[in-house]
Amino acid sequence: MVEAGIRNGLDPEISKKLVTSTMIGAGITIEKSRIDLDG
Repeated sequence: MVEAGIRNGLDPEISKKLVTSTMIGAGITIEKSRIDLDG
């Protein structure tokens, strides 16, 4: 992920933040769907 960011000319720190926020977003979505399933 970070390597791809460097290849695209992005600042590695920005790439890391994007990856982190994406992972956090995915985690929240998974938690929400779990809660929905449990009722």
